Amino acid sequence: MRAGKVLVIGGAGYVGCVLVEALLERGYSVRVLDRMFFGRVPVEAFQDRVELVVADMRELSEEHLDDCSAVINVGGLSNDPTAEFDPQANEELNHRAAVRVAQVAKAAGVFQIAHVADMDEIEDAACEDDLAAARLCLRSARRNRDAIEDLIKRAHGTALRSSPS
Repeated sequence: MRAGKVLVIGGAGYVGCVLVEALLERGYSVRVLDRMFFGRVPVEAFQDRVELVVADMRELSEEHLDDCSAVINVGGLSNDPTAEFDPQANEELNHRAAVRVAQVAKAAGVFQIAHVADMDEIEDAACEDDLAAARLCLRSARRNRDAIEDLIKRAHGTALRSSPS
């Protein structure tokens, strides 16, 4: 087992489940924090090998980071229709909660943090019929990404962004 536990926020979601399995295969100890919006079926394959914390990422506390050496945030609303349906929830989950993750991690002394945002999916929306809505969503996503990266840089010194494909 590798040193330290990895907290995966959104670990019961579409991307999170794959990430958790990959971390477990590589010998990491994993704590999953997820509100279980889709129920327990997504975590059935690994629930006996992780510590599962059923909680909303907006309520993250330092206690959630006990014994953790890293945080990977894949939580939030992940598609344009959901974000358009509830813009307030989009702002709370994809911006405010993500910023809070970086702040809480710093306060807890956890300096390895990864915030994962899928810009490709959002940029693909620009090719859809409703160009005005797609541009608004893209601007919002870029603003969220840039603000979170800026906070991570200030709190932790480094923020990495994958290169465009």
